[in-house]
Amino acid sequence: MIRLVAALAAAISMAACGNSSNPVGPTAPSSGGTLTVSLTGGLVPPIGVGVLEATMLLDGREVTGAKAVCPEAGGCSALQVFNLTPVAVTAGRHTVSFRLLRHTAQGRVAYSAVGLVLVIRGFAPSERITLVERTVSLGAGDSVSYDFTV
Repeated sequence: MIRLVAALAAAISMAACGNSSNPVGPTAPSSGGTLTVSLTGGLVPPIGVGVLEATMLLDGREVTGAKAVCPEAGGCSALQVFNLTPVAVTAGRHTVSFRLLRHTAQGRVAYSAVGLVLVIRGFAPSERITLVERTVSLGAGDSVSYDFTV
């Protein structure tokens, strides 16, 4: 799990700063109180179960480009979902959800879930919100959700 958290931190840093596969950096907030956030989360199934596909939602809407697909036929031992381009939000309370689309198990199993939110004010990251690790029972189509305030 420590490696997953470290990978999440690295991914969110790349998302906030831009990278070679997506050179678009953060955008400046508008005068109406809008700011941007970079989001990342991970799902870790129990031993013997492979996670195949997951996506991310922000305030009930799917985040464009934030979908992870495992390249291994038997599934992955962990899957990380993140957005490469920061998303504009207004100040206030929001909900980010990580939805399991497919896995190798029949029915629901216990997953570990963890995540990070990086708040960008202006052109620089200004706040890091850790989404605390929790164990949740997930089947295909189920989500784990976290509330956060910016």
